Amino acid sequence: MWFAKDGSKAWAEKFFLFVNLSSLILFLVVFIGSGLYERYDDRVSYAVVSGLMVLPNIVVPVVLVGKSDKVLPWYTRFVWKANMWNLVFGFIGNYFWTHYFYKILGARYTFDTFRLNDVPIPCYLATHVYFLFYHSVSSITLRKLDEATTKLPTPLRRAIFVCGVLMLAYLTAYMETLTISAFPYYEFVDRDKMQSVGSWLYAIYFIVSFPMFLRIDEDPKRRWTISEATLDSFSAAMIVTLMLDFWRLFIGPIVDTGAFVVSSDLPFL
Repeated sequence: MWFAKDGSKAWAEKFFLFVNLSSLILFLVVFIGSGLYERYDDRVSYAVVSGLMVLPNIVVPVVLVGKSDKVLPWYTRFVWKANMWNLVFGFIGNYFWTHYFYKILGARYTFDTFRLNDVPIPCYLATHVYFLFYHSVSSITLRKLDEATTKLPTPLRRAIFVCGVLMLAYLTAYMETLTISAFPYYEFVDRDKMQSVGSWLYAIYFIVSFPMFLRIDEDPKRRWTISEATLDSFSAAMIVTLMLDFWRLFIGPIVDTGAFVVSSDLPFL
């Protein structure tokens, strides 16, 4: 079984896969790949493009309600729990964790746009699309992996699941860095090192989030509340924050950032 047993969750997974894959293809192929971003490089345009990518995830579920969702109050539908979970996780990721990219990975954004805590507003918006897609893919993949190993001894089954999470997290981080490489205004001191080593730092996000997100409404007999999903996202974000800061303390920067690094507004960085 690829999709969830719960009808509301299964519908949302299919919806997020289709809508956000379509948005990402348009963004990466049409807007970035074709160089269209050079023609619309003002502050407002980047925010508008990112905002338009997010909108279907919010608007469509209001007017197009899945069969299983029609009998449920709106606040119990998985589509809204997933939106809230990823909204919280993505906001914290941009607001706080981007500064680890600045200081540890030698990254910086050079395009002119509106910013919050020295992070471009379009990043906050686009992240929601990326993360909804990633967590939908990870959920169906990890669910299938878990099902395929049902007959194995429990310790081996758990070890395979952990390895699956690690591989999926790193692949996700690496592929995002690779696919966005055509965008010249997201710079690194050493792009090759960022893709190979720095992707492990980025993968920390997903090592934590993939298995935690999967738990929501996975048992059809136990439907989470939207507040539980929101608090769960905050919990996942705290774990990631600690792991990123442990990297900062015990491993440190992967490159000599020098004058390249962006001044952090976070007191502990």
